[in-house]
Amino acid sequence: MGGLPETANPWLYVFFLGNFNSIINGDPTSSTLSVLWSIAIEEQFYLVWPLLLLLVKKHRPILFLLIIVASLIFRAYHLDNHNVLFYHTLSVMSDLSIGGWLAYFVVTKNLFEIESDNKYRYLSIIAYPTLFILIFFRQEIFSIPFLLLFERLFFSLFFAYLLFEQACLKSPLLRARNFSMGNNWGKYTYALYCLHIPAMVFTEGAALALGIEKAGYWIVVGKPLTTLLLSMLMSLASYYVIERPFLRLKPEG
Repeated sequence: MGGLPETANPWLYVFFLGNFNSIINGDPTSSTLSVLWSIAIEEQFYLVWPLLLLLVKKHRPILFLLIIVASLIFRAYHLDNHNVLFYHTLSVMSDLSIGGWLAYFVVTKNLFEIESDNKYRYLSIIAYPTLFILIFFRQEIFSIPFLLLFERLFFSLFFAYLLFEQACLKSPLLRARNFSMGNNWGKYTYALYCLHIPAMVFTEGAALALGIEKAGYWIVVGKPLTTLLLSMLMSLASYYVIERPFLRLKPEG
């Protein structure tokens, strides 16, 4: 029995333009391809970003700000087009610009090992619960068009602060760096992101074959646990077989 026809244009994925495939052709039939739109945007940004930094050697913070403003203007113009708003590079490039701004600011100002005074303590107390609310009530909050315009900006700023808190403050509110298992698994997260969908498809297929797809124990415990474990195994294999050989090509220092 044949499967559903694939709607994705493979050439767009080969050249890291998969996000435009989602705009032009809609979401791909293959769920495995569905997560690669964000990788495409990252690669596009990384190709252009060094050129922009070479062109703008002075007042680089203005460059970051201009990118954010341009992204907001683009989003305002396309607020009624979900696919463009969600997948277009110009709609989401503010995320990467804020990350770049944070890195530039921290390195140029040498903002490492900062004493965690009350100012940062209060900011952290506000940031963590606010981000929790934004994540878990995202649909309700950003159903308002005006707030939808700033959705990505809000998330980027809150995550940027949490990264700053964890990387630069001596005493962050929650010390994630002490979570050794999470830190060790950090190098596998790229593959984990890309491969969790194939793992999910495989475990769902196995459950269908065994006739347990509707069993309560499978839905509550079996499916999430086996999918997580398979995703972790696949990401480990990907790292050691595919990623690490490329990483060894990087110059030392």
